[in-house]
Amino acid sequence: MSMSVLSVSCILNYSLICLKFETYCSLFFFCFFLISEFFKALVDNGHTDLNDLFVRTYGPLYVQHSQVFEDLFENLKGYYYGVDVDLVQVMDDFFVVLMQKMFKLLNPQYNYNDEFWGCMTQYMDDLKPFGEVPAKLTTQVKRAFIAARTFVQGLAIGRDVVIRVSKVSIGV
Repeated sequence: MSMSVLSVSCILNYSLICLKFETYCSLFFFCFFLISEFFKALVDNGHTDLNDLFVRTYGPLYVQHSQVFEDLFENLKGYYYGVDVDLVQVMDDFFVVLMQKMFKLLNPQYNYNDEFWGCMTQYMDDLKPFGEVPAKLTTQVKRAFIAARTFVQGLAIGRDVVIRVSKVSIGV
C-alpha cells in the first residue's frame, strides 16, 4: 500500500501544526507562570521593603503595631489570588485602624470608648488626618491590583482553553 505525495504532505503539515501548537502551548504556560510569579513577587517585595523601612525608621514602635500593615498586605494578596474583597473597603479599614493607633500613641493620657471611635471614623473624611494620601493611594492600589488580577485571570482562561484544545483530536 503506497501513500500518495498528497497524503504524506498532509501528514507532515499536520505534524508541523501539532509541533507548533505544542511549542505555543509550552510558551503560553511559561509566560503565564512568569507573569503570575512576577506579580506575586511585586506584592511580596513591596511588603518586605515597607516592613524593613518602617522597622529601621520607627523601630519597636512599628514592630509593636505592624499587624495593621500585615493585615493590609494579607487582604491585598487575597484579592490578587481571587478572594472577593472590596479594595476600597480594605484601604478605608486600613486607614481607620492606622488613625486609631496613631491617635492613641499621640494621646496616651486619655481612654477612648467605642462611641468616640465611631464618631472619629464617621468624620474621618472631613478631618483628613492623612491629607489626600488615602484617596490617592486607594486609587493607585485599586488600579494596579484590578489590572494585575484581570490580566492573570485572562491568562488562566487562555491556559484552560489551550488545555482543552490540545485534547481535541483532529482526524487526518
